[in-house]
Amino acid sequence: MSAQTIVRELLRENGPLTIDQLLTLVMEQGTITTKNPKQTIRNALQNDEAALSGGEKEYVYFPGFIKGARLRVPMRGAVPDKGLLPIGPEASALLWPASEHGTRDDKPTIALEGDRSCP
Repeated sequence: MSAQTIVRELLRENGPLTIDQLLTLVMEQGTITTKNPKQTIRNALQNDEAALSGGEKEYVYFPGFIKGARLRVPMRGAVPDKGLLPIGPEASALLWPASEHGTRDDKPTIALEGDRSCP
């Protein structure tokens, strides 16, 4: 398992964590064995699009951190006759927080309340 996957799972399971807290968890598990595990954790955080700084030197797993969040989606580009509304990655993360970036074969869909043309 890669360091990035390990760090992501720890953030997903434990909520906002500092690098030192991540290091403690990693050392307890013994899952990252490098000469400099703290730097390995920093690199994993830096290279993971889904791991973001939550302020106060804490990092979060973005899709899990946004539970209950709301997002306005501009209606530009909407095709109401076909029930289509293009959305960006932010809205996609809100709708499918457990999916990995770039692994979806099908495109997300969303419908306005009461719209019967969408599945």
